[in-house]
Amino acid sequence: MAWQSEILLLEGETPLAQGTHRMLFVAPFDPALIIKVYRTSRPAPRNAWKRAKRGLHRVLPSLRERPLLREYAAYLELKRQQVQRQAEPPVANWCGIVATNYGLGVVYERIHLGDAGIGPSVSALWRSGELGAHLPLLDEFARRLFDWNIHANDINAGNVVLGLRNGRHQFVLVDGLGDSHLIPIRTWSRRLNERSLHKRLDKVVAGTTIHWDRLARRFMCDEAQSSAGTVPRRTDTRGETC
Repeated sequence: MAWQSEILLLEGETPLAQGTHRMLFVAPFDPALIIKVYRTSRPAPRNAWKRAKRGLHRVLPSLRERPLLREYAAYLELKRQQVQRQAEPPVANWCGIVATNYGLGVVYERIHLGDAGIGPSVSALWRSGELGAHLPLLDEFARRLFDWNIHANDINAGNVVLGLRNGRHQFVLVDGLGDSHLIPIRTWSRRLNERSLHKRLDKVVAGTTIHWDRLARRFMCDEAQSSAGTVPRRTDTRGETC
């Protein structure tokens, strides 16, 4: 395919989302796909450590691609598991790597609910008051993270997205794969990785009236905070107030 061999020009495309390190575009050659670009030109950081890190990247440009290599290694391990399990992991599928005018980009499936954008994240569902109704699906997502022993550097309310995938609604991790430690101890130890997953699931619902119950391995509504009147009361499909 042409996009695999040519520099893909994205200047005229409007990003779906963008941050300091990444930009998201709907693929101009296929609206069912997303391109996540790792930006090579970014605003100068104010933090002294980040400025020093930027200087190191100029001396050793390969370090800029380390997050991509980390994600790719974790994704490759998931695909190996998928061959054995004949099941679907809770992570967006990669469809290739492309060179763009902004830098390297990963082409992957667009997680959506049938519209033109991307599906709502956990944070968006909380803001709209709809998260409580989707807690069973969020529980299923968490169960699959442990079942697949997902190694992830960043699982948060912004990169866990609800979509209609293969005929059913589910939450999918769209970013943050890989063990970020210089010595990948979580990759070597399932126990340490599970401890990390618990912390990251705490983070997914931080700031809401929902908390992650580590013993039950499910999301629970915090009745005390709900009844305090700080946020609207919501009832999920399990009869709990969120």
